[in-house]
Amino acid sequence: MERLLGGIDRNYLPATWPQLEGLMQGGGGLYGILGGDVASAIGNNSILTPQQLSVMPPGLREQYEQSRRLTALDQGLTHEALATTSRRFAILQGLVDAIGGAPDQKAILDLHARIGAETTLLQNEQSKLATLARLVGAEELANRQRMHELAVVGLGDFATRFQPVP
Repeated sequence: MERLLGGIDRNYLPATWPQLEGLMQGGGGLYGILGGDVASAIGNNSILTPQQLSVMPPGLREQYEQSRRLTALDQGLTHEALATTSRRFAILQGLVDAIGGAPDQKAILDLHARIGAETTLLQNEQSKLATLARLVGAEELANRQRMHELAVVGLGDFATRFQPVP
């Protein structure tokens, strides 16, 4: 019974902000599929062409690029979580179905213990996903704040803006 779920990758989500930043920069590393999803989403979501971005001030261009990366990261994490959660649900269902065919009480208890452990792991995964979503959201808020400040800088000096010119 202990080998029923031996080949499952349970740590498919990045654990640190530097790992997330690596994904946003196009590096998959341990998370190759997720990195590919992020890179693909950046391309699919982009409206402004590289030529249009190249004529923007460097700070504004970087903010647009950062916003693209954050959005793509959020999409990639969500897609990967959906796929993995669906696979894990099917595995849990298989464990539940196996209870009826268990040869003895010990096997049934082992299956119950495995189901409990998998359920706990899924709950932990949900907590990690919620934290990652909050982190990406906080980064996007910081990016929006920087965009607003860049807009203010682009408007010029407010101290003299509304004073009459003789």
